[in-house]
Amino acid sequence: MNRFFEGFSQSLANLSGNKTRSFLTMLGIIVGVFAIIGIISIGEAGKLSIKRDLESFGSNLAAIWAEKKSDTIYKPLNKYDVEFLKNLSYIEELSPILSLYRDVRIENYKLQTAIIGVNENYFSLNNRKIDKGRFFTSFENQHFRRVCVITEGIKKDLFDRNSIEDPVGKVIKIGDFPFFIIGVIKKVELKSILAGLVREERDVYIPENTMKTTFGVNRINYILFSLKKGIKPNVVKKTITSLFKIRKGENTYYGTQFIESQIKQFTSLMTTITLIIALIGGLSLLVGGIGIMNIMLISVTERTKEIGIKKAIGATEGMILKEFLQEAIILSLIGAFIGTIIGISITVLLELAIKWQIYISPLAIVIAIVFSTFIGALFGSIPAKKASALHPIDALRYE
Repeated sequence: MNRFFEGFSQSLANLSGNKTRSFLTMLGIIVGVFAIIGIISIGEAGKLSIKRDLESFGSNLAAIWAEKKSDTIYKPLNKYDVEFLKNLSYIEELSPILSLYRDVRIENYKLQTAIIGVNENYFSLNNRKIDKGRFFTSFENQHFRRVCVITEGIKKDLFDRNSIEDPVGKVIKIGDFPFFIIGVIKKVELKSILAGLVREERDVYIPENTMKTTFGVNRINYILFSLKKGIKPNVVKKTITSLFKIRKGENTYYGTQFIESQIKQFTSLMTTITLIIALIGGLSLLVGGIGIMNIMLISVTERTKEIGIKKAIGATEGMILKEFLQEAIILSLIGAFIGTIIGISITVLLELAIKWQIYISPLAIVIAIVFSTFIGALFGSIPAKKASALHPIDALRYE
């Protein structure tokens, strides 16, 4: 143990003899370690952030819709399909989605926007929260009440513009029909890059049955439903597809989408992209290894006479090999340590700047340090072998 610490101290003394050269030698390792830790950590943080955003809409959410393809017949979804899905044992709750575009007016101001017909389950399916007022009830849906829930975008355009602070209790006209506003939906708070991709909602939600009786819309765009806990999306997808083929005919097509499957596909893709970029960033570790080899070869040349003296007084080839190899590994470890500190610091600052949850990948740190140590040992072994192979007499004669 004493020999180890003695050798370690000697290696540090040799490296500190030329601090600038030692730092420049470590630079490639520092950049490589920083790149690996930063890229993997930020990639993982982004992936977790997007995953949380998607799961905020409901991790067990799914949808089914009718679609016309070149070799199929289009048969739209109807109320009987809704009842059929409702009775399947693995479905928790559902809501048909109907829509149309109409002018929405208050006083002398109007805008055209999407009017969406849903039942009372829609808001819990999507994890939507209320900002003011309330959502409509099953009773209001069953009795064709002309009530509506608006989004923040509608509130901003129709009411804030007219200096009306609280739209709840006010009446708006959808087309030619008056509707009583009972609630304002809270804006979805997204914290990932999805926030910049999602437009501000400008929708008006009304009861499904009111949509049918007031506007004569009966065609269902799609049915949104949630699965009970523990149910596998892939199994349900195959089952529902088969059941709808039986119900509607073999020559029909019904698309399905499961958010859990989409999350898995997306996270898998993000992981692959992150690793590829990290590998590219990690190439600088190889450059750092080559730098260590070149500098150590120069060091061997400069210390040839010293090596000759050591061998003349009894130092073995193994001892000389160990000394130079130890110096190469120490260079790598110090570089890895500095790179780790820089990588963690910059990663934290970036994640704070883009308002993501702070995440540092422990695996990335381990990989970066282990790989940089391996690179140091691998490229340091060449000059170390050259040093250990020097003949003492030739080394002593070297000028």
